[in-house]
Amino acid sequence: MKARPFIRIVRNALHRCHLCLAAAISRRALFREAQRVHSGDHGIQVTPSHGFFLISSLLAFAASSTFAQSALPPSAVRTRSIPGLLSADFSANEEHVAVLTNQAARQAKFTAEIEIWNLSHLSSLAHREMQENEPIPKFHGSYVRFTSDDALLVVYLGTGVIHILRTNSLDELRTIRLDLPAGSIDQFEVSPTLHLLAVHRNLEHAGKLELFDLDSGDSLRSWSTPGGNYSSGSGLAWRNDARAIAVVVPDHIRCTRYGGTVYTFENDSTKRPIIFRVSFLPGNIAFGSDDHLYVAVNSCGGYFAHWAPDLPIYDPATGRQVGMIPGDRVGIRGSIQVSRDKKILLAYADRERTTFEGFEDTLKTSDSQWQTRELPTGKLLSTFPVDAFDFPGYTFDGYRLSSSGKFALVLNSPLQQIHILSFHPKPN
Repeated sequence: MKARPFIRIVRNALHRCHLCLAAAISRRALFREAQRVHSGDHGIQVTPSHGFFLISSLLAFAASSTFAQSALPPSAVRTRSIPGLLSADFSANEEHVAVLTNQAARQAKFTAEIEIWNLSHLSSLAHREMQENEPIPKFHGSYVRFTSDDALLVVYLGTGVIHILRTNSLDELRTIRLDLPAGSIDQFEVSPTLHLLAVHRNLEHAGKLELFDLDSGDSLRSWSTPGGNYSSGSGLAWRNDARAIAVVVPDHIRCTRYGGTVYTFENDSTKRPIIFRVSFLPGNIAFGSDDHLYVAVNSCGGYFAHWAPDLPIYDPATGRQVGMIPGDRVGIRGSIQVSRDKKILLAYADRERTTFEGFEDTLKTSDSQWQTRELPTGKLLSTFPVDAFDFPGYTFDGYRLSSSGKFALVLNSPLQQIHILSFHPKPN
């Protein structure tokens, strides 16, 4: 897949300008993690830094007219407001949705509820209350996942205990208590074929990947992921044969510096992980049908680079880049997921750049949207503007793609809303 020649020339010219000016620019942190983010054309005011605002503005104006992208919208969008919304997931057969909520709104800080909906009508079929021994976090750190055969539901409420339920009755079969301190779980994914769970935890300045057997509750093995900046989170993906797990760790918080490391761990091997480096700040990762690894760019748009990033594709065995899905007017940034049949990609995309408005570095984001793309061609199928969800920038905290890629859900916990998108039939 290649971008149009003129687009490639413009992108390369911008990149060369960035390299030439890098020595003259005194780079400082563009923003702290806690600063608020605005979507659309409203920017973030950040700490004073380098200039060259006139040059960047001229280049932006010259380049902006060369980009174009169009696709069909989703065939349907259904939105539900749910107090205490924490997490959600599709069943593998695409008939049900599991929705996890906390009950703080009714002064029950130690209680959560798991509910099963019929996907066709979004009607409730069953529910169960779950009690914890400490307050359940209101927004982040909770997960619900169906196993690949829909027999089990795996629930985590951010309190150090994993609950394993029987899907058809919501009876609790067993629990798994994480070694203290539980740390912050930033990735939580079930195997694509087996009753296994991979959990990546944030333990101060190091990470821990642990593999659990859901039928016995036993911890099978664990690996450390040293270094990196875990406040930016990590990405995790199961290989298609369920015999290996890839984890990516960024070097720094977003909008400061670039770089990250990808680790691939073999489940039943004592060998050291296969490791390779990426030059950009990495976001989420996903395996394609040929076991090649998609690694989303999560770098901020700078003065001359990363305005609309490509989605690079790697051979994890060698660390060599073997392809890419090119960015156009907007690029794929940070968040991706591939359907279980490996035919559809769900991705967050935007156009982002740094300007010098008001004589301050200002990060501006526009054209925020969710996309679906055909794999392996990368053909754009559907787009849906993030503005339609009233998302303030990057505050979406959950997104899932169904097994065949026909449905996607996006969560916005601060607004307590879940959006379920239905997509047009895939082309033959």
